[in-house]
Amino acid sequence: MGIVKSTIYSTTAKEAMTQLEFSTDFQGETASVTVNFVKAGTVVNTETYKLDADNLISKVSLSAPDMNSEGTLTLATHTNSVVFSGVGIWQDVTSFRVENVAIAYR
Repeated sequence: MGIVKSTIYSTTAKEAMTQLEFSTDFQGETASVTVNFVKAGTVVNTETYKLDADNLISKVSLSAPDMNSEGTLTLATHTNSVVFSGVGIWQDVTSFRVENVAIAYR
């Protein structure tokens, strides 16, 4: 199936090059999503979420000093796309909303 990669950059975070990097590996009826939380160009937290027919939704919670990201990953019924919806929070202020879609073409 293949791997789909994408990056969401924050234009309002205090540190330059703050971003969320997504790598979605589609494997038939499953998908594995790795999310890197990047601050000032350095990965400060990485989490991998496995999605399948029995586990279509996963809560995402990434944190680092002075920042965190909360959201959900949802696997489409036909296993051809994964959607992330969440927020980036810097200190105690919601900095930005994040929407990210990875689509596998068959």
